[in-house]
Amino acid sequence: MANQVSEELAGRLLKLYQSNRLEDWRWFERKLTYCNAALSHALLICGKSIPNSTMTDAGLESLHWLTDLQCASEGHFVPIGSNGFYEFGNERAPLRSAAD
Repeated sequence: MANQVSEELAGRLLKLYQSNRLEDWRWFERKLTYCNAALSHALLICGKSIPNSTMTDAGLESLHWLTDLQCASEGHFVPIGSNGFYEFGNERAPLRSAAD
């Protein structure tokens, strides 16, 4: 029963990814908020345990895209959600400074 539930939920997550994925937007929905990597992680775990290579590939692709997006040109981590979010087609919210 637990395996069926996992497969069903992972399948829904994969469908979300496939329906929202664009060449320049490799994500599950049209908005990035906080704790984003949890979605990619879920697909990776389920893809490995089911096994389902399409889920694993989507999890890796989305995680690589997110990692690249959250890396500043200087090479340091710049999280989404520190001072707003990032919606598809809009500018990413700026980082909150230490003075804020």
